[in-house]
Amino acid sequence: MCHAALHAGDYYWGAMLGRRADEGLARELLAALRRDAHPEMERDTRQVVAWAAGEIDDEPARSTTAAMHAHSFPAAVGVAAELLESAPPPETDRNQEGERA
Repeated sequence: MCHAALHAGDYYWGAMLGRRADEGLARELLAALRRDAHPEMERDTRQVVAWAAGEIDDEPARSTTAAMHAHSFPAAVGVAAELLESAPPPETDRNQEGERA
């Protein structure tokens, strides 16, 4: 878990990051980095752009899906394990001797 993003965390960075929020630096940086702000730039050929536009061919779609799965699946398994570990035990319909009630 990223403790820098948790308000109650020991390493919370919100106070640091929020100091300049009203100065518009993030907005200015984003505007400077946008491709449409720089028409002289080459066309964006990343697969994610074609994916978002629904214009991706089968093989790049398979490759992108495999990469997304490889990136996300271990984290999803870790989150699921944490949730299962911290979940209360399931209710059962058995009595103390283990017999069905």
